[in-house]
Amino acid sequence: LDFWEHYQSNGGTDPGGHCFIATAAWQHPFAVHLELLRSFRDQVLVPTTLGSAFVAAYYRWGRFVAAWIAPSPVARLLARVVLVPLVWIAMIASGSTPMGLLLLLGGLALLVAHRQRLSAELAAGEVP
Repeated sequence: LDFWEHYQSNGGTDPGGHCFIATAAWQHPFAVHLELLRSFRDQVLVPTTLGSAFVAAYYRWGRFVAAWIAPSPVARLLARVVLVPLVWIAMIASGSTPMGLLLLLGGLALLVAHRQRLSAELAAGEVP
């Protein structure tokens, strides 16, 4: 069982709303990026027919993608690279404050630093 199945089988009643892939990519369920993505989901995607269908498919399949991403440093990095532009779009769509922009830029700086470290590890053969 994955986390969500375990939670539900033990009587969990939360209706969902989790960002499986982003949580796996950033390894924390309350990262600033996730709040922006949740806001985008609720304000932009869910009110539309196509957006609602996308969200439903995401909740059906996203946890499997997240389970594949979570244990791999390379997969997590690639997921973050793909998600950062989506976070920017979410930030613009939700009218995020300048502080949100600052946090996002700080996160991007951390991502770049992490990428450089990971590249060095890959070059040295330290990451499988």
